[in-house]
Amino acid sequence: MFVGLDSSGYVSKQLGVKSFLLNKYSQNFPENIKVFMYFTSSIKLRNALSFTNMDGYFRTHGEISFQPFGFHISIQSPPINRPYLGITNFRNYRYDELAEIKLPLRFLVPEGNFAGIYK
Repeated sequence: MFVGLDSSGYVSKQLGVKSFLLNKYSQNFPENIKVFMYFTSSIKLRNALSFTNMDGYFRTHGEISFQPFGFHISIQSPPINRPYLGITNFRNYRYDELAEIKLPLRFLVPEGNFAGIYK
């Protein structure tokens, strides 16, 4: 999603992103990219990619929500201190692997145009 919506190409230019996406058997998702998930009632694109100074850190991050889920991405940045569920570890599962998992997602409603800000 983030690669498709990022018109600058920044996400797809990150080392390892293209090879991970184009090879369904790859488990080599870049270590410098973290992906998070939450429940939401919002359908909103809030900067698929933005550069901000939040909480005293320069951050490269983005956010997409489409009811009932929201996704946040952090690239070469510490994650924002929000009640997200980290899902980057999905790279540890093989493409054809079956697993039963529980996702303890929090409910967040995005507010404004900047990623990481909620009601």
